[in-house]
Amino acid sequence: MNIKKPESVWEYNKSGFIPKFLPMSYQVLLNRGYSMDEINSFLATKELGFNDPYDLSGMKEAVEIIKDAITKKEKIVVYGDYDVDGITSTALLTHFFKMIDYEVDWYIPDRIKEGYGLSEESIKTLAKKYDLIITVDCGITANKEVDIIREFGSKVIITDHHQCADKLPNANAIINPHLNDDYDTPFLAGVGVSLKLVQGIAKDFKLTNINWDLLYALCAIGTIADIVPLLKENRLVTKLGIDALNNKKLLIGLDSLIKVSGIDKGSINTGNIAFGLAPRLNAGGRLGSAADPLKLLLTNSHDEAFQLAEHLNIQNEKRKAIEQKILSQAVDMLDQSSIYVLYHPEWHHGVLGIVASRIVELTHKPVILLGKSDDVIKGSGRSVKGVHLQKLLLDNDDILISHGGHELAAGLSLNEENLSKLIERLETVVSKLYDIRDFKPVLPIDLVSDVASLTYDNAKELESLSPFGYGNPQPNLLLNAVEVVDMQTISQGKHTKLVVKDFLDAVECLKWNENDIDVNVGDKIDILGNVSKNEWRNIKSASLIIKDYKASQKPDVIDQRSNDKTNYLKSLDDNYIIAVFNNIEPFNIRAKISNMFEPIFIHKEDEYYQVDDLKNIETKQMIVYDLPFFANQLIKLPFSKHKKLVLLYNNEDYVQTHKILKMLAIDRDYLLKIYQGITSKNGIGIEDNYFIEDNIKKAVSNHKLYYAIKILSEIDLLKFEVTNSTVKLMTNNKKVSLEDSTNYQNHEKLINRALNETKFLANASFEKIKEYVRRI
Repeated sequence: MNIKKPESVWEYNKSGFIPKFLPMSYQVLLNRGYSMDEINSFLATKELGFNDPYDLSGMKEAVEIIKDAITKKEKIVVYGDYDVDGITSTALLTHFFKMIDYEVDWYIPDRIKEGYGLSEESIKTLAKKYDLIITVDCGITANKEVDIIREFGSKVIITDHHQCADKLPNANAIINPHLNDDYDTPFLAGVGVSLKLVQGIAKDFKLTNINWDLLYALCAIGTIADIVPLLKENRLVTKLGIDALNNKKLLIGLDSLIKVSGIDKGSINTGNIAFGLAPRLNAGGRLGSAADPLKLLLTNSHDEAFQLAEHLNIQNEKRKAIEQKILSQAVDMLDQSSIYVLYHPEWHHGVLGIVASRIVELTHKPVILLGKSDDVIKGSGRSVKGVHLQKLLLDNDDILISHGGHELAAGLSLNEENLSKLIERLETVVSKLYDIRDFKPVLPIDLVSDVASLTYDNAKELESLSPFGYGNPQPNLLLNAVEVVDMQTISQGKHTKLVVKDFLDAVECLKWNENDIDVNVGDKIDILGNVSKNEWRNIKSASLIIKDYKASQKPDVIDQRSNDKTNYLKSLDDNYIIAVFNNIEPFNIRAKISNMFEPIFIHKEDEYYQVDDLKNIETKQMIVYDLPFFANQLIKLPFSKHKKLVLLYNNEDYVQTHKILKMLAIDRDYLLKIYQGITSKNGIGIEDNYFIEDNIKKAVSNHKLYYAIKILSEIDLLKFEVTNSTVKLMTNNKKVSLEDSTNYQNHEKLINRALNETKFLANASFEKIKEYVRRI
């Protein structure tokens, strides 16, 4: 099984530029396109809380139906799905009804015998026995099945998160965030919709005895497993759920599952939920009965919990062996197709989705794997960004028995005589609409860093963006042109450790599961990876986990520091861009300047236009117009697409930059001014002009305000929260020492470092600067 993965494409998020002095978390989110308001909301997710459940259409009707059913003591069944999202959704609602002392039953269909969603045979049986059927994580396309339930005289509430068809089922109530045009989190998982229903009932019933920690934990597991964006309410419930899993005793079954998964209680995160807990919960439905993992989440017996957890662990090991066999067989079938539709009659339907994901990782092409069950071909597909799998299947509805899913994942079934027709149709469409050369994995660059910035504190700062997952990935940091000074394999030759340096600083970089990388000591390379914090014997440090690396490119560096700026720019043609750090006044600007970024201008027809995105801009040269605050900002410039880097700053820029740096300094008088201003106004807007000094750009004021609040908060003079771009505070009068503030000391070091490095850039020899910029 020898497949060469396609070469990845590195792509800057926004400009890839570094905002002045802002914390790394802000820098990452700005480069991901967030506004300052959105950043403040993102970082204050817990404080902002959940949306009103009644913002979802159908909520009022669903709650009234449930209230009426409870009043009349009607029989209720929760109908779920066999994957982790469906299992946790079913467990969540079942536990909730237990909390309010109302007994309900549950039903999970068999993956192999019944397939996804409401099966006609099962709902006929259930409709005879139950007055109300509540679906979770399914039902939104079950028009026929809902009609059958209604014919039996039973009521149906559908809670689902899958895409809706043009015609909705004739249910008594439907809750699906896709039915709301303006709902804050339209990408809820199925378990998230179940939680909203519980919130709606609790609000209407005015319940106060709900174990929300348990419900959040179940919701977090299902949300992570279903690979929905970890943003908005998904991010909030994941944070709350992980916190509960780490710090609370919730369920006997969950504790047993955590133990057999080899996860330490207290260190649970999105990664070990996705790759530890979720696969074991899924294993029951894939190879046996999905009732087993649900029983595990509902049991009160220690013995039963232990037995079920061990059983699921064994099933998971069997699942992995079956997957490996299918993967090997599938890889042998690969060819040059634009979309892989692979069939083997003996392939186990329960694991085909996982194997399809592995092949997508290897080839970065859409993949559908199919097996045979009861004379029907069934399977699962996975896709790549831009190729909407569910729409492709919808266009072939005439030859499919059933299908459903999302853009990147779908399931389907068909008769064998239609298989060749499906393969031909999909290949024709995909090869016509998409260039397979574009099927390359894209690695976004969230931040261009330098080695000196890879510190424990910055690694901890980036953790404020967690939990990480789909839609909110761990930030990718780029190190430009670092030199490899040491290289060795570790863990008995399984992994590779590099030590790289730029200028005076060095850092460890780790490449997991690769021991033969194409790098030698002395090479200059660019590295893209995730920063990780380390603690060992009270020593705190950071390292970079390598995702990809490339040989470093070397543009020409040209020294024009003593040249007349105006005349030099007049001598150039249009094919250049300018990086400006502080002095924008000479430019005839046709765009609003962002206060948070050092702007880049492109020159066209004797005018300058601000550029927010460098992804598709290639020019002959990038011109550094004035002095940055830090020397490393030169190597952070995204100039890899430009042939030359021209240094055009001069002594006047040096004087101006030092003036700004002096004004950025924070002393006791400034802190007193901020404190008095805050207490007298009871809060200040982040964009408030009140603190702008001597006509220096608003960014300077905002930087000082940000750090002042951090310092005052650290020494307990203020407690603050950021909401809707306003800092609200509670004050505390007491004598303090600035030396007690780490933020104050770090800020002083930052200013002193900038003063020294601007001096270096202005006065050092060209050879020294050239060596620093690219170590040529």
